[in-house]
Amino acid sequence: EDGSARQFVVDGETVAGNPLYAPYFRSNQRIQNNLFANFYGIVQLPFVQGLSYRINISPNIRWVNAYDAARQDTSLANNTKSASKSNTNYYDWMIENILTYNKKINKANHIDVTLLYSRNSQFVEATGANATLLSSDVLGWNNLGLGETQTVSSSSSKIQGVSYMGRINYRLMDKYLATFTIRRDGSSVFSENHKYAVLPSGALSWIVSEEGFLKNSPVVDLLKLRLSYGAVGNQAISAYQSLSKIGTQRYVYGDGGTTSLAYYPMNMANSDLKWETTYSTNIGLDFELLKGRIGGSIEYYLMQTKDLLVTRDLPRMTGFTSVWTNLGQVDNSGIEITLNTSNIRTKDFEWRSSVTFSNNKNRIVHLYGSDTDGDGKEDDDIGNRWFIGQPIYSYFDYVFDGIYQEGDTDIPNGYKPGYVRVKDVNGEGVITADDRTIIGQGQQPKMRCGLVNGFS
Repeated sequence: EDGSARQFVVDGETVAGNPLYAPYFRSNQRIQNNLFANFYGIVQLPFVQGLSYRINISPNIRWVNAYDAARQDTSLANNTKSASKSNTNYYDWMIENILTYNKKINKANHIDVTLLYSRNSQFVEATGANATLLSSDVLGWNNLGLGETQTVSSSSSKIQGVSYMGRINYRLMDKYLATFTIRRDGSSVFSENHKYAVLPSGALSWIVSEEGFLKNSPVVDLLKLRLSYGAVGNQAISAYQSLSKIGTQRYVYGDGGTTSLAYYPMNMANSDLKWETTYSTNIGLDFELLKGRIGGSIEYYLMQTKDLLVTRDLPRMTGFTSVWTNLGQVDNSGIEITLNTSNIRTKDFEWRSSVTFSNNKNRIVHLYGSDTDGDGKEDDDIGNRWFIGQPIYSYFDYVFDGIYQEGDTDIPNGYKPGYVRVKDVNGEGVITADDRTIIGQGQQPKMRCGLVNGFS
């Protein structure tokens, strides 16, 4: 023994590897650089009072170097020396053009209008080199030419977006507020006929505490009712997912044959891939009492997400394992409560507390709109574990019903005492795949609560 880490902890046992093996024989280096800036300019247009123009420019340049090397494991007869270098460059930018008109019509009426036009771009390119069967590991990744087998790779992608937005804010007597917005967003990640989405929204507020019957209340500092409805788009997928990309693979035909370069489709195209859209309804109440000693909010929300962007599993006979697609509708509804208190407040000391509570119900409203079994209900997707009326992350399995004991007369063939007993859900007298059912949900708790104390 020379003190070096072994590949496996127990000789002859190859199931569990040694967690110290890779750190001992491998070395790596990661260097990340980020150069970013924000520039803006404001012009107050003189020919119309209250009219102004603003431009925002936000460039961001990043470059990442990732280097790896593996030394020779002297306990093995084969050559384990290898090294690789990867260099990745990112260049992102956003330009926003904002035109604002602010006008106080009279003492009771105020209006402001905002128009926006913006462009953004995300560009990434990467180059990698890899070498195995090195003649020497002394230089690590600094001389990949020492490798008997050398490979190179490169990639590049670009995402572009554009946005148009118009918004109107109206305020009446500083207690009735209204906001209406419409925007049109476009992204290159979607298919040719679905690159744009129109997303409207609106909000109404009533500051009740400004009314005469509460304005001079010694208890109520602020009481505000608000209602809003709007649509938000999601484009969180990588570039070219709507297209069928081509991959390459080198292949040797026969013993001693020449190496040929093969081309194959890496993924299935989807010419209908489009924006995922969430339509949200919110009803809320904000309050402050006793000169700021007590405050908080109560809010109910309903979010209906349609055309979800998901990777749908496919039968392997299609030649692909999955495809990006838009799917059905998922609803989230719940309530959020926040309570802030100033428990002790003196000249030199304050103790503050914040209590939060939220409850969310998640369910799938529909998937494909199909009823292949003719039972009058939309079909579930058992393969992907998606079930109508259930949370999107559901556990679908057999129901635990105890343990088979010595002396039990109903032990099925192939089972014996000590095996898990599962419930015959459908009552057919035999356990089959049809006895599986929803036994719980994952990823998301049914409720959340928290308590934070602050002292100053």
